[in-house]
Amino acid sequence: MATEEENSWNGFSSEMCLRTIIKFNETETIEGWESNPFYGRVNIDNIGVSGHSQGGVGVINAATENKHG
Repeated sequence: MATEEENSWNGFSSEMCLRTIIKFNETETIEGWESNPFYGRVNIDNIGVSGHSQGGVGVINAATENKHG
């Protein structure tokens, strides 16, 4: 899962991605999808986050300043 944005330094988009993939992992069906390929397949204890340039700062902020850090 990835994002494209101009201001990724604060880690907000990383947090939103984590919340989304956790929700997908726990939800058997998703409206508009024939099936959910993520359901029960994500090891939420082993999720990595990476970033480049200001995205690197965003990773640090995601890990230290957000709910799922």
